[in-house]
Amino acid sequence: MRRWFSRKVGNDFHEEERPIEEVKGGGETRELQENAGSGETSTIDEVGLKCPKCGAELEQDAKFCTQCATPLTREAEARSAGIEPWALRAGEKISNLPGRIKYGIPVLIIFIAGALIALFVIASGHTPRSAVERYLSQLKFGDYGRAYDMLVHSGEVFSSPHYFEEWQKVQTKELGRLKDFKVYPGESRSRFFGRLLEEKEKDGTPFTATLIFSNRSFDIRLEAKDAGGFWPLKRYRILLSKEPVRIHVWPVGARVKVDGLYIGRAEADEDLEKALSLSELPEGLSEVPDYAKKIFTSMKFLVDEAKNLIRALSRITVGAQQVIDRFGARKGSWSEVMDAFDSTVSQSKEFSREVARFATYLYWIFGGGDDGSIRAKLSRSDPGIDLSGLPEGYHIVEAEYPGCNWGQIDFLAPSDVEITLVPNKGTREKLKGALGSYFAAKGQASISGNPALLANFSAGKLLDQAYSEIEKKLAQGYLVASDLLSVKYSKFKILSGDYALVDTEEIWNFTTIHSGVPVSVVPNVKKEVTYTLELRGDTWIPIEQKLK
Repeated sequence: MRRWFSRKVGNDFHEEERPIEEVKGGGETRELQENAGSGETSTIDEVGLKCPKCGAELEQDAKFCTQCATPLTREAEARSAGIEPWALRAGEKISNLPGRIKYGIPVLIIFIAGALIALFVIASGHTPRSAVERYLSQLKFGDYGRAYDMLVHSGEVFSSPHYFEEWQKVQTKELGRLKDFKVYPGESRSRFFGRLLEEKEKDGTPFTATLIFSNRSFDIRLEAKDAGGFWPLKRYRILLSKEPVRIHVWPVGARVKVDGLYIGRAEADEDLEKALSLSELPEGLSEVPDYAKKIFTSMKFLVDEAKNLIRALSRITVGAQQVIDRFGARKGSWSEVMDAFDSTVSQSKEFSREVARFATYLYWIFGGGDDGSIRAKLSRSDPGIDLSGLPEGYHIVEAEYPGCNWGQIDFLAPSDVEITLVPNKGTREKLKGALGSYFAAKGQASISGNPALLANFSAGKLLDQAYSEIEKKLAQGYLVASDLLSVKYSKFKILSGDYALVDTEEIWNFTTIHSGVPVSVVPNVKKEVTYTLELRGDTWIPIEQKLK
């Protein structure tokens, strides 16, 4: 069966004869046909068509049913569903695309998105912070070789792989293994004193890391420096923070080890020695230029020492702030907070020593404490070793010297540290024996009026002083006999290989004798004396004394 249809194209109508698709509904036949892909709709040119949903009579060219609003075209149906016509047409065009394009584009988009996600994941493992965390993780698991390979190697004595591995083993032995760590953003400059301490900004990314060992925890500073590569495979090397550190060691010439590595012998501070020569005024105009150089050297030395004071004070303030931050923000356990507090207290003590040392230097430079004695000269030398390039963190210093007990002390760099070796028992007995012989000879010489009896048991200024005193009293017609009641040896100190100091607390009776007859007695005279002894061969000889 065929029917005539009218089709609207633009403003014109065209009639054509087509087969009718019969749809049974309510015993009636309706005709609908759409021009797919063109957006044009054919309407049935037949009277008496009814709505397929409600059965209401439809008008010619009706777009929707006037009774139930059922759309009679795909475009009207889409609009009633909230879909714009352009979207409908776009969908029809896409549905007509070839399968390889229709399904290939989404797959390509998913692939690109996945690749971007993968690149960002890779990049997240190649950041300055991730480099620091990777370095600390290797320390945690004892992979010291890989950890060392991540460091910036300066070529200094503390930059060798052997030292690095020994240092880590020392920490593990003394503190237990590294259990955990925490990384925080750091400061590129000192927060409190900035340019006074650093001449330029660092070119890396600074961090502060809390190292948590089995027995304690402490903070170190480090820096991630660009080592090349391109995003997302950037490379970084770790620079351990290094500030000036000096070990003050008595006596001069002591052998010093740091974390098991021998680094040299304690030597007198040359800069201090030059600064102390400032008290030697020029004798003529020709010596004025050299004296001006001494002034410049002395001022530079004092400026450097002042910077050390500022560094120490800065460490205290930063440490105090960290304690407050952790306690207030609950960053870390209570033990970590207490470790940070202990570190700050330790730094405060070190700062007090630095202040005292700086004041002493000023006193010495301007002529104080110099009586021309060997004791004064050696005491003002402040021997030690400057540890250039020592990284921040936990370290152990060992010192040894013949005739002294072995000494060891641990500390957290960059603080300075002091070690004074104590003479061993054998050396103390020799020093006591030398002074005991001197005391006995002094008593004999004072009674007999013969200072020559002291010649085998004393020398230098001490012997000269004894001669002078006895001869003066003889010239006045009397003698003063010395009788030692008791002596207590309170302190022993080796100044160098040839000189030692001994502090004593003595009680004497002094009897005045005139023409062989005692005329007066001064009993229980207490004296505190510091003796300087010189090693001559295998024998110690008292050469100087200073009454306190």
